Amino acid sequence: MKTFVLVSLFASMIACGSNAQNSESASAPDASKPHARYSFTLDARPLDGNFQNITVTRDEYGTYIANYHLVTSGFGSPVTDTNEEFYSLECVETKAARKLQKLACAVDLRPADGQLVELTLTRNEEGRYDAVLHTASYGNLISPATDVTRDLAFGLIRQN
Repeated sequence: MKTFVLVSLFASMIACGSNAQNSESASAPDASKPHARYSFTLDARPLDGNFQNITVTRDEYGTYIANYHLVTSGFGSPVTDTNEEFYSLECVETKAARKLQKLACAVDLRPADGQLVELTLTRNEEGRYDAVLHTASYGNLISPATDVTRDLAFGLIRQN
């Protein structure tokens, strides 16, 4: 009889402990879920004349919109103001010690509607972020295939 009571008591303690553990993990926030908005900026305007801003914002569909804004106003040259936007991106963040190390956003609409877009922001040794954009598309009757990787910005500072 003692053995049965001890086994029953032990089993109930295990069951209670596992329920408490499950309820705690269910209420814990998801650490891998990306934020709703990221903003990275570098304003070097009196030095070299460039202002660069990259914002990545979650839209109402749960995907992201990335906007790259560049204002170039060199000494004596005309001011240029350019914007590039990329839609329907899926983003994944990588963190170490609760700091964003990498934000990788991509969408692949080939071959149906267009191109592959990959925007990657990576934390460098100085704690700032470097941005690289990779685009690719399949060739068709109107245009040839493309595969271009370009550096967008170096030394961006995270604003949020």
